[in-house]
Amino acid sequence: MSNSDDSNRDADELWTNETILRARVFLIDRRKLAVVVAVCLLCLGGWMMYAGYAASSEPTEQRTTEIWSMTGTVSHGATIAEPTTVYGDDDNAEVTDQPVYYRSISPTANGKVAVEYDAEQASDVELVIDLEVVTRAVDGGTVYWDVSEPLNRTERDDVEPGNTVAATFELNVSRIEERIDAIEEELDASPGDTETYVDATISLDGTIEGEQISTTRQQRIDLSVDESTYSFDDNGSFTEKETDTETVTTTESKRPIYTAGGPLLFMLGVVGCGVTLWTIRRPPSEIQHRWIDYRNAREEFDAVIVRANLPLVEDRVIIEVLSLEELATLAIDVNSTVLEEQDDNRYTVYHQHCTYVYEPPQEPWNQSNSDSDAVSNSETDTMLVEWDQHESDTDTMDEP
Repeated sequence: MSNSDDSNRDADELWTNETILRARVFLIDRRKLAVVVAVCLLCLGGWMMYAGYAASSEPTEQRTTEIWSMTGTVSHGATIAEPTTVYGDDDNAEVTDQPVYYRSISPTANGKVAVEYDAEQASDVELVIDLEVVTRAVDGGTVYWDVSEPLNRTERDDVEPGNTVAATFELNVSRIEERIDAIEEELDASPGDTETYVDATISLDGTIEGEQISTTRQQRIDLSVDESTYSFDDNGSFTEKETDTETVTTTESKRPIYTAGGPLLFMLGVVGCGVTLWTIRRPPSEIQHRWIDYRNAREEFDAVIVRANLPLVEDRVIIEVLSLEELATLAIDVNSTVLEEQDDNRYTVYHQHCTYVYEPPQEPWNQSNSDSDAVSNSETDTMLVEWDQHESDTDTMDEP
């Protein structure tokens, strides 16, 4: 059991030493590339750390906030003056928001303009709605004549946010057509096209959000009149806003690829530079290179190597081969096998009357220890020789 543990321990130690040595040889053979990679990791890691921490200024964005808003809606309708099959037998029935009204049964149109405003704080707010009907003759941008008539005026003081102020109106469509005919008869001409619309002027004055506000809006409600029908434009609703733009600082979470990846790459670059520089200052020796070459060849040509212990064969020419790779190549060429003689710690190929032999190098970590002992013994012998020489000189000086 003890021998098995020692064997396993020796195998683990061999694997560890060989793995480290392979890494050193691999690194020294590609030292230029290793230096470039390490420097690139340093630069990339440093840039990512700078981008993730130092260069990350507080992000800002432009936000538009609404101070106050004013909205208006327009509704329209008509009164049915006569009983009809479509609208029923009731007199004075009301219809609203119809796409078209019929002049014969509803000659009078009515409508309403409702306005409200919205704000957080407001005081002394006055809301005024002026309505008038405008009739004119136009051709493109040219106005030939126009007449107007007031319809209604609604004025409210101390209007609170959300409260609605409304102004109603009535239009006798037949009377409008008669008025147009009378004007054209007076002018003895009918230039351009005639049009009729309700002009709504909305005025808002007061203190809103701590500021004095005074605004006026014109809203046009078109009335289209034909020989037997009339209709209102449904695009009479409106919204008006007062906004303010401010620059605010936003919170932006740093991406882990910069905050974590940057330091990691930088540390890898530092370690890579240190290991590469240490390997360059202490490169593997020639003996260690030969050992790695031998181990690589042993793995590569394992299929043609057989472990065996053969008796000594006399009368054969022994030829030494410098590498296991050359010996394995020879065995393949002569259709033979490489014999690993473990007792003699050598590899052989028998061909005809020749024995081709390759003796593997010793393990470099064991050889380095023996070399160190040899160097130490040599230095000790040198010191002893020098000491003996010193004693001999001293004795000579003491003689009379």
